Amino acid sequence: IGSVYYSQHAFDSAVSYYKQAENITTRYAQTLDGEQRLYNRLGVIHYETGNYKLAKNYFEKALALLPPTDPLYAEFKANFQNNIASALLNLEMYDTAKSIYLQLLPLDIYKNEVTQNLGLIDLSLGNPAAAIRWFKKSGITDGNSVFLYNKIAKAYLEMKNQDSAARYLNMAMEANLKWNGQTKNVANGLSHFYKAELALLQNKPQQSIEFYQQSIIQFHNGVSDTSL
Repeated sequence: IGSVYYSQHAFDSAVSYYKQAENITTRYAQTLDGEQRLYNRLGVIHYETGNYKLAKNYFEKALALLPPTDPLYAEFKANFQNNIASALLNLEMYDTAKSIYLQLLPLDIYKNEVTQNLGLIDLSLGNPAAAIRWFKKSGITDGNSVFLYNKIAKAYLEMKNQDSAARYLNMAMEANLKWNGQTKNVANGLSHFYKAELALLQNKPQQSIEFYQQSIIQFHNGVSDTSL
């Protein structure tokens, strides 16, 4: 029942039923079938609602209960570790997250996500050149191309490399037009935001303000006014 509510984005109802399931597990000394998936799903819900610390605790609990005899042990372990690392990344516990991602890297599971997150960690730690190397190891797919180009552009902005930043921002906007058309979205909002940052570097304040306004329009469904 919890999973049905989760699929309908009714998170409060999903959590209510998941907690009932969790209460059942406390009555038994042994691990019950599906208990790891229960804790992982509770972790996912708390992750999606921004409670990364609680999410990490549930992901770690799921990993601790995973039996090595499970036929899908390697896949589940990688999934739980990836979830833990993502929570740590959002908690800005960069060194611990990086350690887990480096363990996952040789497995070639979640490769695009792992390499991009390793790039984000290096970017957050003030090493944009290393971040770019990680970003460029990530495969380009339809779904992630706009975000990926934005991340590379952001790294070049940190390096004050205006030409490369501009090139990747143009690539991000072209990819967005191809895959999203005129539909507002966060990725396109970030492209405009970084365009504004680039215009500031180029000493073009009026153009920067216009790009900031465009980013607000993309971020907020209720905003369409282009006047400053």
